[in-house]
Amino acid sequence: MSAADCRFGYRMSRFKRDDADRFVVCDVTFRLRPGPPTMTYPDVIAHLEKAGLTSPDVSAVRDAVLAIRRRKGMVLDASDADTRSVGSFFMNPVVSAADHARLASSSDDPAPGFVLPGGDVKVPAAWLVERAGFARGHASGAVGLSSKHPLAIINRGGATARDVLDFAGRIKRQVADRFGIMLRPEPVFAGFEPGNRDVQHLREA
Repeated sequence: MSAADCRFGYRMSRFKRDDADRFVVCDVTFRLRPGPPTMTYPDVIAHLEKAGLTSPDVSAVRDAVLAIRRRKGMVLDASDADTRSVGSFFMNPVVSAADHARLASSSDDPAPGFVLPGGDVKVPAAWLVERAGFARGHASGAVGLSSKHPLAIINRGGATARDVLDFAGRIKRQVADRFGIMLRPEPVFAGFEPGNRDVQHLREA
């Protein structure tokens, strides 16, 4: 399939929409072209500014991205247990302005949020998870949360898919009980029987 056939957009493609659950992508090919790097990600810009690089080349931007991802446990490293993760498990929920105000009144510290066109507010799922009782490094048997990133569910050793689903379900329930907000998972679930109750529960808004 060509890039056009894949219908890529911001965090979107045919694999997530029209053909969801139809394909598993096993191999990709990138066509690169010479030129200056594109820098739009705030963390990358801040990292390069701190390093005093005003005109970074592609190699410097690559190093910056790897350093940022490594700090979050998102680069494979056999010596770092935080890298044995599912990645960011829950998406940032979008709530009404009224619900965001309710969040702020129910917490001791200000509720963060990004106001979207139309007035709704995107709330960091990590903030909700931590305030529902799941701090970074939280352990629950063979699974837990990364010590670097409260949204990353990690395999602490010998964890099964069932362990991950059970743990994610507990997080979702406690966030719902504490804030009345239903988190939705970001990963795609592969290999489960159609209608699996645990998967369906996690997908429910």
